[in-house]
Amino acid sequence: MASSNSLTPEQRVLRARMAAHARWAKERDPRAATQPGREAFLERFSDEVDPDRELPEAERIRRAEHARASYMARLSFESSRKRSEQKRGKRDARHRREETPVAEVAPRRQRRRPRFVPNPAMKKAPST
Repeated sequence: MASSNSLTPEQRVLRARMAAHARWAKERDPRAATQPGREAFLERFSDEVDPDRELPEAERIRRAEHARASYMARLSFESSRKRSEQKRGKRDARHRREETPVAEVAPRRQRRRPRFVPNPAMKKAPST
């Protein structure tokens, strides 16, 4: 296997993706395998709201759930702001392109449609 110094960032991403797919292909129970990670993630919010474990369990859980909801709402808000900044950046770039002086170009001539001229040889024979 090549050392990570000789790989481009894109190649490192692909190598990591291959390893992840290989790992999860072998896993019998993915939910059980990720349980410790989920528990640690949720424990983070319990630690945030009651680091000394002085609150009753029910109150700590209630506050931790709100801390988690706040965290998720913040992620959503930041994502929304980033998308609007990117959209605004694209819009501003488009306006800059329109404002940038361009070499004078002769206006396009409107192409005229050729008039339809019936072919006399294609005339239908009169009905009798």
